[in-house]
Amino acid sequence: METKAKLIYKSYMSYFHTFLPVYFYGMPNGKVYCMYARYSESNADFSEIEFVFAEHEDFIFNYQTEEILYHGAKEISAQSFKKMVDQPDQRVNIIETTNEIESYADAQFFLNEKIQKTGNKLAFEQA
Repeated sequence: METKAKLIYKSYMSYFHTFLPVYFYGMPNGKVYCMYARYSESNADFSEIEFVFAEHEDFIFNYQTEEILYHGAKEISAQSFKKMVDQPDQRVNIIETTNEIESYADAQFFLNEKIQKTGNKLAFEQA
């Protein structure tokens, strides 16, 4: 399967509710998605990991040029993106949470599979 999600940044320390890395992907539809693993809130002993897929609402990604735009207007550098994306007040919209994925590699495959099935629209929810 061809990889469609472009890794923009991998953060080991962030304000997201996880102690595990957070991956930021630029998507063919211009959106920036976050993917991270966390301990399941539905499991009382926190022994189960779940993966969270979310859209970051502050950034747009030009897939062809790999430029990152802040609020759709101002182009920012990759270094500025790294500083801005790890702030306490994250504006993200969680799209899907699943405990059926067991690794970050599987999670990226899942993300690319969603893109393939929806014709680059990345519609997680049924329309």
